[in-house]
Amino acid sequence: MLNNIKDLKSKHLGIGAIFLLGFACAAAPSVAEIITAVFVMVAIVVLAHDRTPLGEPPIILGLVWIGFVLLSATYAAAHGLPGDHFKALGKHLPIALGPIVAVPLASLRLRQDTVLVVFLGGLAIGAAVLLVRNGAISLIAGELVEPDRAYLGHINRNSAGLACGLLIISAASLLQYVVLQKPWRLLFRASLTVTLGAAIVFAEILLISLQSRTALIATGIAMATWFGAQLKYGFGRDARGRVDRYATVALLATVVIVSATKWSTITQRFDNPMTAAIGIGRPLGDLRASGQDRLALTALALDLVQQRPLLGWGPDVSRLPYLFAQTNGVKSLTQFHNGYLQILVNFGAIGALLMTALIVVALRAAARSPGSMPAAIYSGALAIAAYFTVANFTESVLFVKPAGTSAMILIAVACMPALGRRLGRARTF
Repeated sequence: MLNNIKDLKSKHLGIGAIFLLGFACAAAPSVAEIITAVFVMVAIVVLAHDRTPLGEPPIILGLVWIGFVLLSATYAAAHGLPGDHFKALGKHLPIALGPIVAVPLASLRLRQDTVLVVFLGGLAIGAAVLLVRNGAISLIAGELVEPDRAYLGHINRNSAGLACGLLIISAASLLQYVVLQKPWRLLFRASLTVTLGAAIVFAEILLISLQSRTALIATGIAMATWFGAQLKYGFGRDARGRVDRYATVALLATVVIVSATKWSTITQRFDNPMTAAIGIGRPLGDLRASGQDRLALTALALDLVQQRPLLGWGPDVSRLPYLFAQTNGVKSLTQFHNGYLQILVNFGAIGALLMTALIVVALRAAARSPGSMPAAIYSGALAIAAYFTVANFTESVLFVKPAGTSAMILIAVACMPALGRRLGRARTF
């Protein structure tokens, strides 16, 4: 009996930590780093008692990647390559930490949907707090008639756009899952429905007002992915399926109506097709690269890859544009505005292959999850993954704390079933 009580308390503590992690990755990044470190330490304790999960491919590849990044930093520092390589280590670890964070979650016998629902709840609140704290309401209300196009308060508009996109996806998933599928009282469900619906409308209007092309395109594709996944996985033939259909149609109608009312604002950001194709969004940190600068930046990245094709330039390449670029517009940049090219510059072909292998293994685990998770939550996970995939073409999006932490949790959730079986425990909570 005492062991059962302790087990239940541990589960509740784990759930609370997941919620706080979701909130903090948007609203208090340093707190998110502490919580992640705690999860990693708990994983080390669990693995010290039961080493069988170490045989799982995601764990193996995650540990290999962490070791590779450490060796890369050591090699780059020893050879005098530009940058503060050890200080930059943390930016490259979220995906590799996913399988490790999954260990304590699996050992607590938490369900995949429980972890995602709680994390998305914290993420939605944290993103809303971040946006409101930086003047979102004033911008929407028109009090900021001519806002600084590069910033919303103290955050650049691509980061603000990311927060909007994550808030929309999280709120839509919670609305479809928590409100429609949980047997709560009518007044409570109605209150949650209004709150989440208002959050979606608020985030969409703000996203359009920010005019971040990266965020607009990524969010649009992410929500298309969400609706597509709902169509494939979410509609049964019973009364519950009909309610899900009606709710999805109502949500789609809301998104379309808001977009239609702001259509002129949206289209003015895409009046130049070449600019839209090359310069889809602002750089992180008030960097205003033109389409020509983006082409020069891409050419520079390819040249740097050719110079060090196997191992790259190390974890920190922020100084390379300044040192090697030929134009002032590129010299002012601190990233390569393409996460896929950036990993080649950082770690060369070997690092890119290792990261690809880790992601493929995680995707294989995720492909087994549709039957074990509610459609709304699985759709939310796919939508967030779609957002990162698209945004990573123009930004190193996983370097931003909300994105990196969300990717870590998605991979952790995908790895939980296999690790749970290794630990000899069933998911019962």
